[in-house]
Parts: sequence; structure tokens; C-alpha cells
Amino acid sequence: IWGDVYTRKSTIALSVPGRKFVFDFEMGVHRAEVQYPGIENEKWNIKPDLNSLTHFKGDRVLGKKENWHELTAKYIEVIQRDDIDVIIFDTAKVLWATCHGSVLQEKQDAQVDAVLAKAPNAVLDVVEANIDWRKQLTEIEYTLPNERMENLIN
Repeated sequence: IWGDVYTRKSTIALSVPGRKFVFDFEMGVHRAEVQYPGIENEKWNIKPDLNSLTHFKGDRVLGKKENWHELTAKYIEVIQRDDIDVIIFDTAKVLWATCHGSVLQEKQDAQVDAVLAKAPNAVLDVVEANIDWRKQLTEIEYTLPNERMENLIN
């Protein structure tokens, strides 16, 4: 469901009949749940990204890859459950950012690996302090995170 802020998207999602599992990334589903008293929805929150508090464009991306792996492991667990009828991602924007950020982190990890392959005795902290980190994915590199998203939601 797409819409502007506070247009009741979560409320609409929760109106779908059946037992729900909510990936509550922005921890705001409780606002919509008041519309459905007596209905208990199972929720899961991603770990807060504390690195983003001091992150600037061009910094090392940390935690996105780990969050993506944790999220997908939980998703695989949930889709195998017989007691869940509906899975809700609230919001898909956070899901998308985590997926794409994890791929950028993988690209940055590859930068470290390339330096260490050339200088195996280098000190990791020194290597990381002197890398001009990838700031974004190239257009063609969006294929991988887009495929991951497609596989997740289809």
C-alpha cells in the first residue's frame, strides 16, 4: 500500500482478515491497532540502526547486511508457519533501504578484501581508515537488491 504519511496505510493493512505477522520496522503499527481492539498481531522489529545516527554519505556502511540476513531468516521462518495468514511489512521503505544498504555494505566489504589480497599483512583498522568508500550502487548493481526484494515479496 502506498500513500502519504498518516493516510491510514497500516490501518488498511491490518483490516485484511486472518492472523497477521507484522514486520514493524518503524514501530508504528500500535497506532493502527487501536482500530481493531481484541485482535492480537504478532510483531517483529529490526534492531535500531545506531550507526545511522552519525553516518554521513561516504562513510563505511555497517549493520545493514546483518539486519538483512536477520530479517530474511525471520521471514523464512514466518512463511513456513501454518498459523499466519497475512504478512505485513510496515514500511516497505525501510525494507527497501535495508536491502539496498546491505548490498552497498557487501561492495564495501569487497573493497577491504581487495586491499587485503594485495597486502595480506596489512592491519585491518589502517586499511579501513584509508579507503575511499563506495557511496552508492551503480545503476547495473541495483539488479541484485531488486532481485532480492522481488524474491521476498513474490
